[in-house]
Amino acid sequence: MNDVTPTLVQDGELWTTLIVREKKVHQYKVSSFGRLINVKSGKELGGKVKHVTRSYNGNAWSICVPKNFYEDYEYRSVKSTSKVCSLEVAKSRAVYLSFYPLDEYPPARLRDDWLDMPESAKQWVRETVVIDHIDDDPTNNRLDNLRAVTIRENANHIKLKQIKENCNLLLPPQRICY
Repeated sequence: MNDVTPTLVQDGELWTTLIVREKKVHQYKVSSFGRLINVKSGKELGGKVKHVTRSYNGNAWSICVPKNFYEDYEYRSVKSTSKVCSLEVAKSRAVYLSFYPLDEYPPARLRDDWLDMPESAKQWVRETVVIDHIDDDPTNNRLDNLRAVTIRENANHIKLKQIKENCNLLLPPQRICY
């Protein structure tokens, strides 16, 4: 169970402990508005979208975690003598999975079978789930704009969006295409 209950701060913004790769990172809190703060310093991280890596389209936070926080992860050290390492985290994935960990909120199609599934199957689902931006804006990481989908569902959503855009370019305005 997610033992940190989200706390209402103001104007409907909820905060909870950041969860990355099914592990709580207690030095950070993430909000339902898609913000991240360092608990120790109280500073907000990455208020603006910046290019961190191509894999996240620049929509990631770079957080510091203790060395060997994750046993199976290759870390990039901040400094060779440092006790912490830098870890890049996709903002959408961090927000969604911190509020809705898959073990507590499994995908709808697997909900009835989740407890009976072998751990290897659950891990595969955890690693392959895609967090989709409902409004197609990858910078809008508000919790109410995110949903967990399969790779196929995400691809179908992208394809449908492209078809609609292409139809609008190719057909006269009075024709409807979709």
